[in-house]
Amino acid sequence: MVEALEIRNLRVSVKGKRLLDVPTLTIPAGRVVCVLGPNGAGKTTLVRALAGEIDDGDSMATTITMGKLSYSTAQWRQLGLVYHVLQAPHRNVFTNLTVAENLKLALYRRDNSVRVSVDQARSMWKPHLPALGQDHTLVRDASGGEKQGLAMLLAMARAPTMLLLDEHTASLDEKNKVHCASIVRDNLRSARRVILWVTQDLQLAREYADDFIVVKAGRLLLGGAPVSMDGTSIDRLLALCFGVNDG
Repeated sequence: MVEALEIRNLRVSVKGKRLLDVPTLTIPAGRVVCVLGPNGAGKTTLVRALAGEIDDGDSMATTITMGKLSYSTAQWRQLGLVYHVLQAPHRNVFTNLTVAENLKLALYRRDNSVRVSVDQARSMWKPHLPALGQDHTLVRDASGGEKQGLAMLLAMARAPTMLLLDEHTASLDEKNKVHCASIVRDNLRSARRVILWVTQDLQLAREYADDFIVVKAGRLLLGGAPVSMDGTSIDRLLALCFGVNDG
């Protein structure tokens, strides 16, 4: 079981402009770590770089260490050790397939073996998605909140070492925000995943996250390790992220 991931030399530049400069970052497993900061701070660049979605030609050599093993971000992605959930719900699921078909795809590893049986997976996801109902429901007919809830359950089925959530609750109503945040806190965290959650919803972060990091101008404001949410007020988060006080 992974205890933590150590990330070194995570630097991204585009046309000579440095967008992200993270010399070192240690992320513990089994805790929900929020990535906070103002617009344009580098939050999405951080998760995209960790997901191996940025061309190596525009980034420095990054090393992700898991125990005694080390990988580049490209290797990390190729091995299927990272899973990235985006803000737009339709980009995280196959809308032209049914709920069951989405689930079956998520259950297959890259070597075509199956993580768990479909029956086991069905018992896992069905309590969370009563609105989707039957296995034959086409995902395109689901609401945005239901699609994003399904995306979270697909992440559970894939069992990645690292889960990256890029403002995945931003477009949802309050009920579905809480639903998706609860899946992360109650299911994915207990499975000892490494979880990074980009959000600007400070209230939701205070309620559902364990730790936080703050990104400003492409740099980590508080050093290379997350800070505990315990005892951190909304006022403190506002001051760190935006330089303002609440009220």
